[in-house]
Amino acid sequence: MTFYQALLQSNQYYPFIERVQNELAAPTPLSTDTKIFILPAMLYKEHPEMGGDGELATRIANACGVGAATIHTRSLGGVTESLAQIEEAVLNEPREKVLFLTISRGGPQLRYLLQHSKNTKVLKKIIGWINLCGSSNGSKLVDEMISTKISRLKTKALSRAFGMRYSDFCEMASNHEIFESTQPYPEHIRIINVIGVPLKCHIQRNLIKRFSRIEKYGPNDGIVVLRDSLVLPGEIYPQWGADHFFRSSELSPLLYKLFRILI
Repeated sequence: MTFYQALLQSNQYYPFIERVQNELAAPTPLSTDTKIFILPAMLYKEHPEMGGDGELATRIANACGVGAATIHTRSLGGVTESLAQIEEAVLNEPREKVLFLTISRGGPQLRYLLQHSKNTKVLKKIIGWINLCGSSNGSKLVDEMISTKISRLKTKALSRAFGMRYSDFCEMASNHEIFESTQPYPEHIRIINVIGVPLKCHIQRNLIKRFSRIEKYGPNDGIVVLRDSLVLPGEIYPQWGADHFFRSSELSPLLYKLFRILI
C-alpha cells in the first residue's frame, strides 16, 4: 500500500497516471503506420490460459485498426537467445514504426536487445515499449530458487521436468550478469511500465507461497519484486490488486488507453 500511495503522490509519476485514468477506453481508429510486436511470457505455449501469449493485446490492437503480432520466442527459452529473432522481425516489418508490448520474461528480452543490439536501423524503428509485469531486472524468486545447493538441485530437476535448460532459467536471476549493463536506452523510445500492486489477499492461490517467499525484499506481484520490474527512466502505471498474471477486468480498457497514448 505504501508503494502504491507513493506513486499516486509523486510529482514525477502521478501526472501520467492521471492522464491514463482520464483517457478514453474505446476501439477508436489509430495510426496504421505503426506495428505492435508482442514478446510473450515464459510458458505461453504450455499454459495459454495464463494470458502470456498476448492474444488479448492483439485483438485490442486490431479493433483499433492497428496491426499486431506475437514474436514466437521459444516458450521455455532464456533471455539472450532471442536477440536475432527480434531484430529480424523488426527489420522485416514494412511499417516505419514499431511499438513493443512485453509480458513478464519478454521484458528482459527487449531490454537485452536495446542494450546490446548493434543494428541502428532496428533501434530507430522502435518508438515505444509497454513493459507489462516485466521481470526486466531479473527475479528475486529465481535468486531464491538457485541460492543453495539443495535449492539448485530441486530447480534443476524442475527444469528437466519442464524440458527447459537450467542455464536458461538462471538468466532470469536478478544477479545474472546480463542485468549488470548500464547502457542507456535510446532516448527516442517512450517506456511505460505497467505493474500489478497486490496485497497478499489479492494474490491467486498458486502464487501465495511465491509471494511470501520474496516478501522480505519488498512489495512484489508474486513473481517479481516491483522495483525489479521497472525500466527507468520511464512512466509507471500501477494497477491496484493485480498480481503478476494481471487477471484483471481493467486490463482491456488499460490497453486501449495506452495504445491511444503511444500511437
